[in-house]
Amino acid sequence: MESNHYAKTPGGGVSVSPTPVSEPQTAALTLFPCQHINGKGHRCRMFTSDPDSTLCAHHVRKQMKARRLQNEAVANELLDNVGNFTDADSVNAFLGNLVTQLAHKRIARRDAMALAYISQLLLNSVSALHREQRSEREDGDVSGYLLNLFHKRDKEDQTSQAPDHQRESEHANGDHPKRPEGKTH
Repeated sequence: MESNHYAKTPGGGVSVSPTPVSEPQTAALTLFPCQHINGKGHRCRMFTSDPDSTLCAHHVRKQMKARRLQNEAVANELLDNVGNFTDADSVNAFLGNLVTQLAHKRIARRDAMALAYISQLLLNSVSALHREQRSEREDGDVSGYLLNLFHKRDKEDQTSQAPDHQRESEHANGDHPKRPEGKTH
């Protein structure tokens, strides 16, 4: 920055001679104009605060808010009609919503792959949870389970013994089982 140094001249007048003023040696902050262009085609007049950014602080905040609102809308559409992921139907509904979002390019392919993998893990855990609940019910009802086994065994014994009982009763009465005709011993 330059300052003017005033010096008196012998003729009574004042002459102005520019002399440079030394500035403190600090890190030079280079300011760049904001690259935001509004709907009318006018460029923002503010400067960027971050040398790596192309937008001023105001437009960075607006951009972040718009992204956050867009992400919330996508999340709401993904979770629409899903429930709480405790059954395969809710996971299937989520996967359907995921495919829709991916087809409309509202979600990145990489994010969709990660969510699909998580859904696969959820499906595996849901089936494991159902198996565990089934075994707990069976363990809790062991006596009923054992009784069912005994009844089943008794029924099998009765059906397998019925033909033997008929043969024993026929032999006791003196009846012999009929042999097919044309065969002799």
